[in-house]
Amino acid sequence: MPPYRIIDHPSDVGLEIISESIEDLFADAIKGLFSLITGEKYNRRFSRKVKKSKRRIVIRYDRIENALIELLNRIIYFVYTKGILFYDPRVKIKKGKIILRSRVIKDGFQFMEREIKAATYHNLSIVGEDGKYETTIIFDV
Repeated sequence: MPPYRIIDHPSDVGLEIISESIEDLFADAIKGLFSLITGEKYNRRFSRKVKKSKRRIVIRYDRIENALIELLNRIIYFVYTKGILFYDPRVKIKKGKIILRSRVIKDGFQFMEREIKAATYHNLSIVGEDGKYETTIIFDV
């Protein structure tokens, strides 16, 4: 079972995410985003012979919620302007920076099933308690 759950929203779509660490929460948010864009089992669909590469994104932040939204929106930009699909994301957080390293597929337009315009701040908070981190992210579609 994935660490995220797709939720309905009156005019948009969202994800509820529960993870073991803040880094995993970010990585799971990226995986959830791509399940929205490409369909539930997006990792299996990428096993075809497509051009694969690696990508690194670094974001400086003041609040962790801002970093999550900025990272997701930067990824959405890469998806719809360059056709880059991220899979197997690895996130590290240190000294006010989020560092994402991920495998990517270039020219992944054929895998896209839904358009996501942006990650929003609607009711966004990241809560950590009892060794779990959770958040709900609403995406504008």
